[in-house]
Amino acid sequence: GGGSFSKTTQDPNIDVAGIPLYADAWRIGVSSGSPWITEHAEISRRLGKPIILGEFGVQMNRSLVYEGWLNTVINSTASGGLVWQLVYDGWKDTDGYAVSCSHDRLACDLLTSFAQLIRERDAGALAPPSTSSLHQNFPNPFNAVTVIRYDLGSANQIELGVYNEIGQKVATLFDGWRTPGRYVSLFAALGLASGVYFYSLKIAEFTETKKLIFRK
Repeated sequence: GGGSFSKTTQDPNIDVAGIPLYADAWRIGVSSGSPWITEHAEISRRLGKPIILGEFGVQMNRSLVYEGWLNTVINSTASGGLVWQLVYDGWKDTDGYAVSCSHDRLACDLLTSFAQLIRERDAGALAPPSTSSLHQNFPNPFNAVTVIRYDLGSANQIELGVYNEIGQKVATLFDGWRTPGRYVSLFAALGLASGVYFYSLKIAEFTETKKLIFRK
């Protein structure tokens, strides 16, 4: 990782710097991924060269880990990411890092959502938010998985949760500290009954709630 990053940032014949990220193989812990991306993006920014997270992969808890890493990509100066590797039905996963949409719909939906966000950002349609807000989930109604986007105008402790019609929490999508930026979370309604649910973003004195509809 360090050698290739050093080469791509310093070689004038290479237009884009790149960093791989394989937390399992390197035994650095998946929580180290976001700081790794942020630090290398800042180095590349100072050198005046775009950077991509290419390539990256994990063997366990892909959706959760990718959500954290790609939210960092969106809210840093990194230009994008290259997942290793998308395989089709009948292809073998030879190293444990491959993503198959037929077997990991959640990870594929997440990657699709972030690809759209990166395109919007690069087209200038994703300016840093000045206020905090919660967007309507998409699709809605949904079957199995839906995308929830939210904006943070300032750094804060936040909680993003999903509740049933009688106010019982059925899922915690995020609970922790976030810096200003635009974020994405996926909600997989595994084991839940069809019906109306509510998702809520809580930030200090600010709370916003919206309705989602799950249909099996």
